[in-house]
Amino acid sequence: KIANNCRGIGLGFTEFCILLPFAGLAVLLGNELNAHATWRWIFYLAIIYSGVCLVGVTAFYFPPSRPQADFERSRWQAAKELDYIGIILYSGGLTSFLIGFTWAGSASHPWKSASVIAPIVIGAATLIACFAYDFTVPKKPFFPFRLFRKVREFTLLLLFVFVAGMVYFTMAALLPLGALYMFTKNPTEIGVISIPGG
Repeated sequence: KIANNCRGIGLGFTEFCILLPFAGLAVLLGNELNAHATWRWIFYLAIIYSGVCLVGVTAFYFPPSRPQADFERSRWQAAKELDYIGIILYSGGLTSFLIGFTWAGSASHPWKSASVIAPIVIGAATLIACFAYDFTVPKKPFFPFRLFRKVREFTLLLLFVFVAGMVYFTMAALLPLGALYMFTKNPTEIGVISIPGG
């Protein structure tokens, strides 16, 4: 009971510990580590942080053995009830769709080539088939339609997170390059200019 009451504080503290040094100061930290130590320290810091998190989770997280309170069925029965068709359709469709966009525009894969258009079209069709299947056929779907019916509580949240993610990742990728090509070549100054993006 105490763990559930403190969940918001714990999640907020965890996100803050990720945000402050690693998201907010990412470009500055990366440039300074590269200039004064080695770029490998970026990964060493991630390993150290992950180790501390693993120790913390092991020491303080005690989840219930059956969080769904489904004591009447075995784990094997629960595994058999998974929507494997929905999972395969979603994974395959998303992978194909993203491969098309990843290849697009490179020298060997121009935008109008079949190697770009085919994965994008096949991926989009597979994703549409995934949702059409999941909304109509399985008893326990991978994407329950009842969630998507909750427009204000769920669907709009997904839309906002998607748009915010597009803005965030665009800023994370383009702001340091913009600072480099428009303002300065000094890595520390580029890192300082990039702080608001984080």
